[in-house]
Amino acid sequence: MSVQIRHLRRSISARGMTLIELLAVMAILATMMGLSAAVYWRMSQNMKEQGAAAEIDVALRQARTNAVASNAPAFVELDAENHLVIPWVYKVVGLWHFENKDGFGRTPGAHSSAILRSSDLKDDGKIGKCAYLPPGSCIDLGVNPDFDCDDGGYIEAYVRPFGINDGGTGYIFYKQDSYYLTIKMDGTLQGNAGGKNVDASDYHLAAGRWTKVALAWDRHSTRIFVDDAAEAIGPGSVPQVNDHPLLVGHEDGGFVGRVDEVRVMSASKGRQVFLPGTSTLKHTTQPWDAVYFANDGTLDIRHHAGPVSITLLQGTTVRTVTVSMLGLTSREEVQNKEQYTQDEQAKNPDQAKGP
Repeated sequence: MSVQIRHLRRSISARGMTLIELLAVMAILATMMGLSAAVYWRMSQNMKEQGAAAEIDVALRQARTNAVASNAPAFVELDAENHLVIPWVYKVVGLWHFENKDGFGRTPGAHSSAILRSSDLKDDGKIGKCAYLPPGSCIDLGVNPDFDCDDGGYIEAYVRPFGINDGGTGYIFYKQDSYYLTIKMDGTLQGNAGGKNVDASDYHLAAGRWTKVALAWDRHSTRIFVDDAAEAIGPGSVPQVNDHPLLVGHEDGGFVGRVDEVRVMSASKGRQVFLPGTSTLKHTTQPWDAVYFANDGTLDIRHHAGPVSITLLQGTTVRTVTVSMLGLTSREEVQNKEQYTQDEQAKNPDQAKGP
């Protein structure tokens, strides 16, 4: 009996040691897994933050490329509050060359048709033929939801006005209760989008000469362009969506002269960049909260007096994407967030902008 008891005790003792060892191994494994999870999470966050800076760079490059390709301004919206970077591109929703018309007075155009009322086609256009607008006439471009351009729009044309002072104020573009571009009696241009005016008072159009004019708007700014140069900038706007037609000229107080190469473009949202919620977005684009590229891909000097920087702050890591005045981008990553912030504030005390 004593032999059996001693054997049982040794068996229990052996099993007890095995259990302790097993618990110890499990504890070690749990610790290692916890550490691995923490390391993996940190690595994952670093990759997301590095990826976000790279995606911002890509969005800026794409906007610049689209500006050059479409020969129209492009911009990238910086939404620090919602951790978003949104590239906006312009797509053509209407284009008319006025090279010909049918028996009903219509001239073909991209994505739509323009109906000419009391107008004619002339041979002396900017490119080939053009449309002639005598007093009391207009070109009805029709009703098209794409012409609402409530997210942003860009409308342009070559115009050759007749005797500006004699003709008085005249609409070049007019969409009732939405937006318009007009030549005032002194030859200056006035634009309006969403009820907000912007005046290009420093440039006077000359009668009898072809000039390219354009009106562009989005939620951050409204601009008037003359021969692709921004002549005036005003506050952002959101035009009203309605079913009124878009007109070139106006039957009552319209532009008098010749018009050619009419183009209507609507702002279209590109692929959004979602920034990590743990990061802080800062930039030097105030007051626009957007990076604007001119038609040639350079930074729009009327919006940006110098290079633009977009910075992501995360812990002690600072990642910056810089856009030069030529529109070229470069990236930089530094540590020591506190020192970086102090240096930036010392260099640009008025440009530090947070969410």
